[in-house]
Amino acid sequence: MLINFYNHKPLTKSILFFSILFFFCSCTPNKIIDEYKTFHEAKWSEDSLVKFDFEVVNKNDSISIYIITRYNLGFPYYNLFVNYTLKDSQKKVIKTNLKEIFLSDSESGMPLGKGFSDIYTQEILIEKRLFLLKGNYSIILNHKMREPSIQGIESIGVIVNR
Repeated sequence: MLINFYNHKPLTKSILFFSILFFFCSCTPNKIIDEYKTFHEAKWSEDSLVKFDFEVVNKNDSISIYIITRYNLGFPYYNLFVNYTLKDSQKKVIKTNLKEIFLSDSESGMPLGKGFSDIYTQEILIEKRLFLLKGNYSIILNHKMREPSIQGIESIGVIVNR
């Protein structure tokens, strides 16, 4: 017996719609958080700790952590040193590290990352395939530049993917 799809247009459209939706949802990474903190007048003070909270719901998942830096051409250096600390819900330090983020080419001075005009965004992977127990965690960022306050950093963010 043949089914006449001509009389079942709404059903066919629904199946097509959900098939496409499933395809796109299955192809995107599973983001746990994607958050940014903006600095007043694009000025980041050394004592200004930036904290991001997230939850791991499945202990078998590995996560990847990215630092996203949004900066303008007023940033006077080609690199940015950022200290990051990962803590669990009991405030126990799981991991801490100092990362150098290159924002401009050291020879040409051309900005790195994505952007246009005078604002650019640089994304770097800081942890890949990190396995954590189920629970709540915090990522704390602060800059470690020579000057106590640096100009030109619009915002700093964190993306955590499963």
